[in-house]
Amino acid sequence: MPAWGYATGAPGGTIAGAVCALIGIAVSVLLKDTLPFILIVGTISSGVTGALGGLLGQAMVSHGSQRPEPPVHRNLRFAR
Repeated sequence: MPAWGYATGAPGGTIAGAVCALIGIAVSVLLKDTLPFILIVGTISSGVTGALGGLLGQAMVSHGSQRPEPPVHRNLRFAR
């Protein structure tokens, strides 16, 4: 896997968060459940949250924070 660093995590998270929020909030505005102002605020805040999530996800993958393998117990006797 190529090491692209954080160049893909933040923009990808921003796009995903903002686009999904824009669609969801736009439907809510069309149904008159939400004020149009929330469309702007919600899209921006979701974009920022997506960027932070993208950075965090990239940091976790980059630093190898995967679950450790469970220990193997070799000296156990099992009854048959």
